[in-house]
Amino acid sequence: MDKYSSNKAYFTLVENEEWVIAAVVLGHSLRESETKAVLVCQVGRDVSDESRMLLQTIYDVVENAENYSFPDSKYNDFQDVPKRLAFSFRRLNAWRRTEFDRITYLDSDLFILKNIDLLFELPGVVAPREYDFRVWKNGKLFTDFFNGGLVTFSPSKKFFEKFNKILQSQWVYMGAAEQHLVNIASRDNWLRLPDNYHVQAGTIHNREYARKLEEAYVVHFSKISKPWGISYTGRTELWKSWKVFAMSWIDMLRDYEQKSGNCISPEQFGWQQYNKLRHIRKKSTGTTLGPTKAKNKTSFRIAHSPTKMAEIAVFKGAFQKVSELAPLIRILRRRRLRTVVEIGTFKGGTMWLWCQIAKDDANIVSIDLKPKNSMEKRIDKYLYGLAVQSQQISLVRGDSGNVQTKDQLVNKLGLSKIDFLFIDGDHSYQGVKRDFELYAPLVRKGGIVAFHDIVYHPNFPETQVDRYWNELRDKYRFREFIDLEDERGWGQWGGIGVLYL
Repeated sequence: MDKYSSNKAYFTLVENEEWVIAAVVLGHSLRESETKAVLVCQVGRDVSDESRMLLQTIYDVVENAENYSFPDSKYNDFQDVPKRLAFSFRRLNAWRRTEFDRITYLDSDLFILKNIDLLFELPGVVAPREYDFRVWKNGKLFTDFFNGGLVTFSPSKKFFEKFNKILQSQWVYMGAAEQHLVNIASRDNWLRLPDNYHVQAGTIHNREYARKLEEAYVVHFSKISKPWGISYTGRTELWKSWKVFAMSWIDMLRDYEQKSGNCISPEQFGWQQYNKLRHIRKKSTGTTLGPTKAKNKTSFRIAHSPTKMAEIAVFKGAFQKVSELAPLIRILRRRRLRTVVEIGTFKGGTMWLWCQIAKDDANIVSIDLKPKNSMEKRIDKYLYGLAVQSQQISLVRGDSGNVQTKDQLVNKLGLSKIDFLFIDGDHSYQGVKRDFELYAPLVRKGGIVAFHDIVYHPNFPETQVDRYWNELRDKYRFREFIDLEDERGWGQWGGIGVLYL
């Protein structure tokens, strides 16, 4: 360890020139927190020599970010990683840097408000929860994955080799770069950080910290506009809190410029010139709560493999396993789907998928409870924009177990019979039984009905789809798609069952 002043280090990654200013603010905020650790900045080939020299005034080490050697695998293909996220796989190389005892990796779009060196002293893999994957249990919110933008770990060549072994032996979700892979490898050794150690500017769950910023240790601009950007394009309800976080980031930037004498930014960033949401985020195009007309179409049909389509659906909010959803897609692609009905829509990920698979003139219907808040109302409006070509999207809002709700659907369908019915609503035994008994008679002969969550859920006793599914299996021709390996820290869950009527 003679080479470095400490056996602990902060690592960050800079892909190109756009992210240099972010790394400057991150590095300066770490210095201002009086950290004792070594600062390491890994840069891509698109970062100029001038920018590298600038970063060297802040970081102890500025080095090239090496490629991650992706193994040959029948389960995973590096080509499935979104191009904008491919560079992020280079973060994995820090896990083999054994010249340090402990490393904290930090995304460059976050900054430090208080010293976080305590993370080095905590055991195992230390990381905050990721709110994009969540589940309610006993009235509390739990997440199954940690956010890879802030992770403390002990580097190990053995652990680094584990990444390749996982990629070669099982499916890994590539839509979030390497984060799912790291979660799988670390799931048994993860210490969860409290939210104030990782305030996400892009989630509604953390916006309260805009009123009590003094309690926050780290602010992360993940999944939302960056404070050095031209405009704010995030959600309306996050604008006020995001602006507080962004101004705090700019204060840190100005502090750097004043103390260093380096002016690296304009007097104002693009979004500051208006400072009003209505000027920088376009309003709705006027989509109405009725059948979508061709002039309002925003979706287009894409052609990818079933696995890739399933990944996109999950990215869009489908609460599914890609390994289970993909074989269902293969079945549906062999059919002419002109009438599709979904019970339980959530964020619209599977609704997007049905639109992609169904015929150009299909009628796709979502049955779900009435929206209870502004977020759910926006999701309903969003669904109308998923239609492709001359498809019609219809929303039936009410308890699927009520006859009145069924009557609404019958009015929507007219004389049409359902080609594909997807049941993913009430997961109680009586609820799923009621859904099937009410809506299966509307499915045409030769049509199919699919159920989600057909496996036994030991950690979620209120989920009883498996009980009813086991009763139905003896009465119909069926198929099951179950991946018990992908349990995400919740125990056994999921499973898709298909009945041929």
